[in-house]
Amino acid sequence: MPDQKLPPTRRSVVELVLFLAAFFAVWSVRATYLYSIDDAIASRTLRLTYSVVVKFALWVVPAFAFARWVRHSSPFRYLGWSVVPSFRQWAWCLAVTGLFLGVVVTLETVAGGKTLSRSGLTFDLGGLLFALVTPMLEETLFRGLILKELTTLQRSWQANLLTSFLFVRIHLPF
Repeated sequence: MPDQKLPPTRRSVVELVLFLAAFFAVWSVRATYLYSIDDAIASRTLRLTYSVVVKFALWVVPAFAFARWVRHSSPFRYLGWSVVPSFRQWAWCLAVTGLFLGVVVTLETVAGGKTLSRSGLTFDLGGLLFALVTPMLEETLFRGLILKELTTLQRSWQANLLTSFLFVRIHLPF
């Protein structure tokens, strides 16, 4: 008999809903009322580093805790951290990302009338940390935990749509 997905229990739904409600409440307070802490940090490097540390503490630590203590699973495995993409997967991902960015830059310069300028580009440790680490933190929470949980509750396309909505929602306070 093929391995069939077990239907979610009422308890697993309640656990996910409580996790999401608590997470969104805490993050909304951080992103609105406590954002003044970020603004008070004069150094750009320290401000971006602080932002990454806060996101790790509020996004990844709870996701790891949920996987460990609620789902009784290895957080690294449950959240997808133990999967190492192949070289081909990395190359494909970078090619698609490069194509997307190329289209965006082209549309912004041609249709949007904007010009490229290097004057706004600054590279420092905080910026590099923010650019490289923040997407991994977001992926850990949204694809590693939320999407995984939602795919046990509904069809894949519905889970992806709801996860996308939640991802957009988390960025709205900014």
